[in-house]
Amino acid sequence: MAYRGASAAFPEHSVGAYRAAIEQGAQFVECDVVLTRDLVPICRHESNIADTTNVLLAAHRRGWDVVPSGNGTEVFAADLTLAQIKQLRAVYPGQAPSATAGTAGTDGGDAKGHCDSDAAAGSCAAPWSGSSELATGNAAAGEAAVDRAETCSWDGTTGGAATGDAAANTAACSDSVPTGADEAAPPAFEVASLEELIWMAVASRGTAVGVALHIQAAAWHNAHPVLQPLLAAAGTTFEGTLLQLLTKYGFATGPYGSAAWRKRPTYIMAFEATSLQYLAQRTSAPLTQVLGPTIPDTGESWDSATSAEGLSRIATYAQSVAVARQALLLPAAAEAAGAIGSGATSGGGGGSGGVLAASPVLARMRQAGLQVFASVFKPAAEHLLANVTSWEQEIAPLLLAGAPLESEDAAEAAALQKQRRVQRRALGIDGLFADSPGLLREVYKKYACGEQAYS
Repeated sequence: MAYRGASAAFPEHSVGAYRAAIEQGAQFVECDVVLTRDLVPICRHESNIADTTNVLLAAHRRGWDVVPSGNGTEVFAADLTLAQIKQLRAVYPGQAPSATAGTAGTDGGDAKGHCDSDAAAGSCAAPWSGSSELATGNAAAGEAAVDRAETCSWDGTTGGAATGDAAANTAACSDSVPTGADEAAPPAFEVASLEELIWMAVASRGTAVGVALHIQAAAWHNAHPVLQPLLAAAGTTFEGTLLQLLTKYGFATGPYGSAAWRKRPTYIMAFEATSLQYLAQRTSAPLTQVLGPTIPDTGESWDSATSAEGLSRIATYAQSVAVARQALLLPAAAEAAGAIGSGATSGGGGGSGGVLAASPVLARMRQAGLQVFASVFKPAAEHLLANVTSWEQEIAPLLLAGAPLESEDAAEAAALQKQRRVQRRALGIDGLFADSPGLLREVYKKYACGEQAYS
């Protein structure tokens, strides 16, 4: 699963990140979703977009009637319309410009011809700008969504970012992002709407691309003083709005493994249990309980939620759980001290000599009948866990794939593959969120997991 798109190559949740993820062969693309002021779902991890876009600078230059809160450091998606959001650019962590960053200049569109005012937004060339609706059945709109995110190419800037296939599995773009006045960034750096992501998934060629939708702060959205009256007038909720958009394009129309699901694979995820319980009454699509220190709306602790009883409760409304990888891994020394008897298994780049092992909680989750997804895996050294030298050492214990297939005997290799498939289905995780899906595919090939797609 592509974590917020191919987020090692482009800013998280940008059009380019999703385009790159699909090009790299991601089976699913993840969209954390929030609402704009006009009830359009967009892909952002937090409703406060000041840290992930150039909104402070753009609002200042364009004279938008937006008053940042939080000592001038917060602007929420719910404060802006989609037309305004599409004029912004996503940025890398720590690179969001302030309201007065860069040099003063005109407030016109960039070299790519983007809109320079709310009034103009409705007439932009892109079929989604200024509108929450795409022309139903318009295949050209889907192709435009894909073509719009030409990989790492723009005019009038320096840096020589890689283009096309050369950038497919690298973060070459990240060193060449225009800074300060982010309007110079290309269309690939636009904030993606959920509908754009869906169009890119539908327009992809070959194997179906799934959508992993993560609902963010549903209770906050449903009670928001601006959004709540609009949702009530439409006779819906935040969750209902998302479900309606998914089903419009054939997603979330069948249970896991059904023909409808295989055609348009979907997972709907949330931290809030009440959101999932609401959806469980309205869709047969697989639902995922995201687990952290607590379940925010119920207050249930991690220890309670991951007990046998807690997992059984989750299984009454969800079919899977998503967990931070750190919570599923423990030092291999702990396994040697007896954890293996509780269901932990060793691994980490080859055999039992790895530095990490799977935690017993993984076995409990699988024994409760739940699929398990782990997040987030990043190959860059600065993101690895302590005492780990390669992300394979984090991945292998959870896949239960063991060492790479090295047997010269074809029959023996086939037998090993079959054994590992049985093991993985019984005890291993079902999916990984990664910021570099192309590189993750190479790891999957090494550990004979490629044939596990949608199984």
